[in-house]
Amino acid sequence: MLVKSLGLRFSLLKVVREILIVSIFVFLLTLSSKVRIYFPFSPVPATLQTLVIFLGVVFWREKAVFSQLIWIFLGILGLPFFSQGGGFFYIFSPTFGYILGFVIASLFLIKFLFFKKNFYWYLLSFSLANLIIYILGAASIILSLKISFLSAIEIGVFPFIYGDFLKIVLAGLITRLTRA
Repeated sequence: MLVKSLGLRFSLLKVVREILIVSIFVFLLTLSSKVRIYFPFSPVPATLQTLVIFLGVVFWREKAVFSQLIWIFLGILGLPFFSQGGGFFYIFSPTFGYILGFVIASLFLIKFLFFKKNFYWYLLSFSLANLIIYILGAASIILSLKISFLSAIEIGVFPFIYGDFLKIVLAGLITRLTRA
């Protein structure tokens, strides 16, 4: 009887722990979306979300993707979780492709990031994941604003390269230090 009781208690604690991890990641995603810099020539603000996405995969792997899906669902329901609010019509905004890119990039990182324990490998992995985010982000800009591919790259990729480079290096360093 005592063993069953302890087993149930540990199962319940595990569920509570998982819920807590997912909730913390949803909170960090929301918070990182609110730390933003607007460019006058771009409908997309610079945020800290990619850094949170990358580190979420490093520390929580599949839970990070699950958390992102919950975050997206809650944002579409209308909670102001995204950089510029939330709601169903956010799907048609220029920034929604980046949000979808976060999930695809995270799935890519789960499969690719941990092949090697090497700082340069981490940099390559995060760079390719960022490229996925750029591609889907540029696609959503093209679809929502009805502009050319080159114009979408000018306003949706080029302004973010330097900041994303710094986030990639920081994520690589943290990954190297924690996975050594």
